[in-house]
Amino acid sequence: DGGRRVFVSGLPPRVDVEVVRTHFAQYGAVEQIQVVPSKNAAWTYVLFQEDKEAQAAVQAVDGTSILGASLRCSLATKQGYSLAMQKSGAGGVNSPRSTASGSHSEA
Repeated sequence: DGGRRVFVSGLPPRVDVEVVRTHFAQYGAVEQIQVVPSKNAAWTYVLFQEDKEAQAAVQAVDGTSILGASLRCSLATKQGYSLAMQKSGAGGVNSPRSTASGSHSEA
């Protein structure tokens, strides 16, 4: 994924994936969103079509809020993403339980 994936923490516990998509789509073409809910706060990975879109989203969104929750954003690392998916039990990138894909799929 190079620098196309953004890690976002601090989301409201039951945030809807479409709320996240709408919030991030203004910075570029969102290919995939994977929300991992928890009791206190959810976190997500947002995959953009281009590296520059992901970088723009991190710069613009870090420190802002969705539904009153303060967001922290950074470019995701491959190692961090793999570990997070294993720990969350999300079932991988294309898990129907936690993923909403756009018109593009990740290879």
